[in-house]
Amino acid sequence: MKEKGIKIDAKIVMIPGNPGNEGFYEDFGRQLIAKVARDKNENVEFITISHLNHVPLPQGLDERQSHEVYLLSDQVKQKINFFKEYLSKSDRIYLISHSIGSYMALQILPILQSEGYNIVGCCALFPVFEFLPKSSQGLWMKHIFKFFHIFPLCLILLTFWFNFISETTKRKICKWNLEGSNSHDCILESAVELLNINVIKNINHMSVDEMTVIADEHPIFLDTVKDKLRLYYAVEDHWVPHGSAERNLQKYGPKCVKIDEHGCKHAFVVSHSEPMVDVVVKLLNEF
Repeated sequence: MKEKGIKIDAKIVMIPGNPGNEGFYEDFGRQLIAKVARDKNENVEFITISHLNHVPLPQGLDERQSHEVYLLSDQVKQKINFFKEYLSKSDRIYLISHSIGSYMALQILPILQSEGYNIVGCCALFPVFEFLPKSSQGLWMKHIFKFFHIFPLCLILLTFWFNFISETTKRKICKWNLEGSNSHDCILESAVELLNINVIKNINHMSVDEMTVIADEHPIFLDTVKDKLRLYYAVEDHWVPHGSAERNLQKYGPKCVKIDEHGCKHAFVVSHSEPMVDVVVKLLNEF
């Protein structure tokens, strides 16, 4: 996503949370492009890397591939491969991540740096990269994810009908669930795309894996990358264990760790894109 006919000064690469549909970040990206142009006098391209099979594949692609399920490690490899295929080492790159995407960003950041990519800085928004099963959501959601993983037929029975209802009906279902959120149209359209049995299967499969992989403290020493890293926490985040933000603030310092002052929620793209654009531009100005 970029403005037409202008020279690009830098690229912002967004790694989404779970579900990892790039459409959720469309409005956020457009606002960010405009804000960076005004405040930093930089023309940026905004690129979001969807997770594998978290969006319905277009007709004509390998039918077997659309039924594949992918682990967290597969999604990390896909992000690295995307950089190698579509981004140049001469590009100035800002890396932004959200939720579980922050785990992926922390995995690929040292690799990209060692391979010569010009990563100006990395902003991890409402980061989820350690102690996930101990969060208030993780404590009970891990059992639901595991149940559907062990008994996939139950998940199929609950979701198979999504493949037989019209897009109009799906839109009505999603609109009802988003009522009162004042969200952009792109949020509704992306939510509609989630009502797909293969997408739901992949979301659950990765969620089960997350609960195992991110059960303990993050193994990478953040000290090695903290000068190029900003961790932005909510005051209250049900996907982050209580006290994690304060612990990391004490551990890595106020330059690296920030705590929200605007009342923004974990799923900020639904209704808090505008204040988060201001936050992100301020963070980018620190690099």
